[in-house]
Amino acid sequence: MVAHRCRAWAIVGLIVGCSGRRAPPAHEDHARAPLAAVDAGAPLAAVDAGAPQDPATTAGLRAIAERAARDPAAYPDFRFSYERGHALWGVTRFEVSAAGAYALESDETAGRRRRFHAAGQLRPRDRDSLLAAIRAARLFDMASSSRRLGDDEEPVIVVMSHGTMTHRLMLCGEDADANPRFDRLESLVQELVRQLSGGAVRPSGQ
Repeated sequence: MVAHRCRAWAIVGLIVGCSGRRAPPAHEDHARAPLAAVDAGAPLAAVDAGAPQDPATTAGLRAIAERAARDPAAYPDFRFSYERGHALWGVTRFEVSAAGAYALESDETAGRRRRFHAAGQLRPRDRDSLLAAIRAARLFDMASSSRRLGDDEEPVIVVMSHGTMTHRLMLCGEDADANPRFDRLESLVQELVRQLSGGAVRPSGQ
């Protein structure tokens, strides 16, 4: 992977609302509601790194994530959110639940002429592959980057949550690319993004 430009954490976009064009027909049918509300005019929001991770919360979410990888029905509301990029060069955000419901939003499209939005249900095999990759990446054992972003880097943000429990991992682009476990997970996520967008989204970091 090749890391792209970033100037500061403060310009990172964590998209809460989703808007834009529809997903390809093959992925539009879904059994659950989208993971995020639609707001066509919502600007890219700043990301707050938040308080230090609570060990008890981390341990609880680790157990939930491992159980969900073996049996998604056990914790269908466990959520994984991936984001890479910033408002200046483009942001892609992909969120999925253990039940397979996903929401995808990106302005990393050709010429950045429009924002892409899709929401639906992953195929069971894609959901299972992603949950297994999350477990294999051992995200709860990774520490967030402690250095400043370089001029040619962009941040990578992963959030795992269930109910009121949340675990956030924030990495500088080069740190993410240099970690083999994270790199394999990110490659799978970005391949799903390409498939779900019908090639409309061109994820950064590849």
